[in-house]
Amino acid sequence: MTAATCPSITLGRVADAAPATPSPAVFFQLEQAVTVSDPKAQVARIVIRPFLLTISLALSFCANAAITESHGYAQFGVLKYPASFTHFDWVNPEAPKGGTLRMMAFGTFDTLNPYTFKGSSPVSTGNFLQYGVNELNEPLMVGTGQYDPSGDEPTSSYGLIARSVEYSEDRSWVVFNLRPQARFHDGKPITAYDVAFSYRTLLKDGHPQYRTALQEVQRVDILNRHRIR
Repeated sequence: MTAATCPSITLGRVADAAPATPSPAVFFQLEQAVTVSDPKAQVARIVIRPFLLTISLALSFCANAAITESHGYAQFGVLKYPASFTHFDWVNPEAPKGGTLRMMAFGTFDTLNPYTFKGSSPVSTGNFLQYGVNELNEPLMVGTGQYDPSGDEPTSSYGLIARSVEYSEDRSWVVFNLRPQARFHDGKPITAYDVAFSYRTLLKDGHPQYRTALQEVQRVDILNRHRIR
């Protein structure tokens, strides 16, 4: 994982960088999954799955192009919501919290891991998938597709675990800037090392549909504890 090093990035100016090596573009989403605790070494896992979009963002070398940093990404037009927004327009922030949800569904499941061939997960049970009860994790960015909390914009996504994204004008690479306060369920911080670990794990052991998409990513670079390209 060696590459030309990106210079310091200032929003709105053209960065001087090494020429980019062309690579196929793939738009994907990185999602938190399971934390495995070890008294000697914490193994934190983030699972990755592709967005169901045709957005050309790829992990690669730095490019000689204007660099954009934003709290979200819009494939067409501009983002509807500013960086300071607290909730989507269709969400009622005053809605009561808590309670029990019971749903009917045909079929069953024997695993909560939807990223491998092994077992049957809720994602393969229609009613669970329809109502969004398919994954027990939070993504780096929320957007469109099956995981669709940004329902009033067809091709936009906003940072969640990632506070912002940076990308070149030609969309040949993308940097995710993680929120320092992002944590796993056990309180351990989510870092760029977790994202990279899960990328490699899914590329090696994941379902073929994820491995196929991730093979289009040329490389992954950890820039610092909370930045990954």
